[in-house]
Amino acid sequence: MDRAAGRPSRSRQPPERLRPREARADGGQSDDQAACDQDAFAALPDQRLPIDVSLSLLDSLHARWVVVLKALTPQQFARPLYHPEIGAITIDYQVQTYGWHSRHHVAHITRLREREGW
Repeated sequence: MDRAAGRPSRSRQPPERLRPREARADGGQSDDQAACDQDAFAALPDQRLPIDVSLSLLDSLHARWVVVLKALTPQQFARPLYHPEIGAITIDYQVQTYGWHSRHHVAHITRLREREGW
């Protein structure tokens, strides 16, 4: 707690196994780059919130990413980074993969809605 400001300190780190995946822009790897433990993440209490909370968060995140990504040059998209599960990739590859991954999730949800009649 930042007692002077009367609010929680921003220096607290999440538990080691719950940290999001990190990618170093120089392509190197550090010892603390373990992949996120998805089972532990899914067990957190905020996972019981209404889905609208997560959808709002994604909308906000995507709005920010659009601004940043539109500002990148082709050279910046080609910059290497290190992904802890697949190794060296480019920013372009990561963006393309995220787009595919998102559409893949939407397809699963769409099929489930159709099957269940929601």
